[in-house]
Amino acid sequence: MRKHVVALALLGAMGIMLLQGCGGANSINSSLNSQTGSLVVFGTDAPSCDVFSFQVTITGATLTPANGGAPVPIISSGDSITVDFARLVGFASILKFSNVPVGTYSELTLTLSNPQLTVLDVTQTPPAPVPVASTTLTTSTVTVRLQPELTVSSGGAAGLMIDFRLRKSVQTDANGQVTGLVDPIFRAGMTIVSSEEGVGVADELHGLVGSVTPTSSNPAFTGSFTLQTRGGVGPVFTVNVTSNTRFEGVTDLSGLMPSTFVEVDAKVDTSGDIVAKEVEVEEQESEAGEKAAFLGSIISINRDPSGNATQFALLVFEEHPELTDSVPIRSPLTVNVLATTMFGITRPGINEAQLAFNATTLGLGESVVVHGVVQPGSPASVNANSIFLRPRTVLGNFTSLLAAAGDDKTGGFTLVPCGSIFKGQPITVLTFPDTSFIGVSGLIGLGPKPTIGVRGLLFYEQASGSANGASWTAPTWVFEARRVRQFPD
Repeated sequence: MRKHVVALALLGAMGIMLLQGCGGANSINSSLNSQTGSLVVFGTDAPSCDVFSFQVTITGATLTPANGGAPVPIISSGDSITVDFARLVGFASILKFSNVPVGTYSELTLTLSNPQLTVLDVTQTPPAPVPVASTTLTTSTVTVRLQPELTVSSGGAAGLMIDFRLRKSVQTDANGQVTGLVDPIFRAGMTIVSSEEGVGVADELHGLVGSVTPTSSNPAFTGSFTLQTRGGVGPVFTVNVTSNTRFEGVTDLSGLMPSTFVEVDAKVDTSGDIVAKEVEVEEQESEAGEKAAFLGSIISINRDPSGNATQFALLVFEEHPELTDSVPIRSPLTVNVLATTMFGITRPGINEAQLAFNATTLGLGESVVVHGVVQPGSPASVNANSIFLRPRTVLGNFTSLLAAAGDDKTGGFTLVPCGSIFKGQPITVLTFPDTSFIGVSGLIGLGPKPTIGVRGLLFYEQASGSANGASWTAPTWVFEARRVRQFPD
C-alpha cells in the first residue's frame, strides 16, 4: 500500500518535477475583486555535481511591497511545500498558485526547515546513495531582492520564478566532498510574459491521468484532463488541451485512460491555466497490481557479451503511484531488462540526431522512467515492460571544439562532466540550430574555465559515428543538447 508520507522526489527529469502546496488544483478564482490578482510561483535550480537529492521544506514565504507595508504571505505553515531542488536542475516546475493583493513587490522572504542531502558514493560497488547525516542550514530565513520586481494586477496572472543556486549553496571541503553545510542562496524575479510561453513554462510536469473531459467551455481549449502528481500524494492539476497540442503514444485526448502515466511539456498562460504543448503517453499503472512508473537515474549496469544491458540499478526519485513500502524513495531498484522490454524516448521530437535508444545505448548516468510490476523478494526488483529515456542536465567543463557551422550553433564539443558517476570520461555534445546558448554567444565562445550545464538527451553509444560535423569513438556518451548554459565563475 501507498505510504502517505509527504516526501517529494521530482517532477520535470527527469525530471526532475511539478509541485504545489496543499491548496488544491491550479484553477484561479474568477470572482476576485479588483484589489486581488493571480500569482503563479515557479521553481528551478542550477545543478551540482554529485548531489543527487537536496530536499527542504518551505514553511513560509512572504512578498514585501515595493512602497512599504506589511509583508504578504504566499506560503504559510499550513500549506508548506517540500521540494527536492536537485530534481529541478535545468527545468522549471510550478510550486504554487496563489491570490495576492495587486501591486508591486520588491522582496521575497523564505522560511526553510528539515534539509536533507543525499550524495552518490561511487567507491562502493555498485555505487550507493548516502544520506548526509549532518545536513545543516546556515540560516532558516532568506530574503531575496526581486529582479525584476513583481507586479501583480487584477487583469491576469503574473509569474514569479524562484531559482535555488544548489551549486553555490552546498558547501564542500578542500577535496570537493560535500560537508553537509548548506548556505541557501536564491535568485528570484518576475517572469517575462510572452505569447509563446505565457507567464512561464512547466517542462517537468508528469503524473497519472485522472479524469478526461473531451470538451471545454473555453473556446481556446478542445478539452482537458486532470493529472495526479507525486505518485498520488501530491496535488491534482487540470491540464488544458488545444488543437495544437501534440500527443505521443495516442492519437488525441480521447485515447487517454485513467491511471496512465504521462509526461507533459506545458506553459501557464496569462489567465493562469496550464496549457499542454506536448503530451507523452506511456503506460497504465495499478497500485493494487504493484505496477508503477519509477523515475530515476542509472547508477550501475550489467551487460551481456554483445553489449546489451541485461540488468541495471535505478536510483529511484519518484514512483507513480507510490509503492514506497516495496520500493523506498532515494534507494536503488534492480531493473531486469527482458527480450520483450520496449524502449522509447520522452519527447522524441528533440532527438534531432535520430540516435537509437535500446538495450545497447542504455548507460550510466541516464535519466529514465521504468514501467513494470514489482517482483517479490528483498530487496525488490522490477521486470521492465518499457523504459523511456528522459532529458537531463549534466554539469562539467568544455575541453575542445569538434565542429561549428556558420550559425555558431550547429556542431559539437567535448565536455568533461564533474559528476563522479562518469569517472572523468568525456562526453561528446551535439548541438543544433535550435539549441539555446545562455551566458555565452555560441559554440565559438565556449572556453575551458567556466562551468557549463548541458541539458538534453544522453545516450551511451557503443558504435562510433558522427553528426553535425562532430565525430565520436565508441564506447562513449553522446549528448544531444537542447540548451548549453555557461555559469559565471
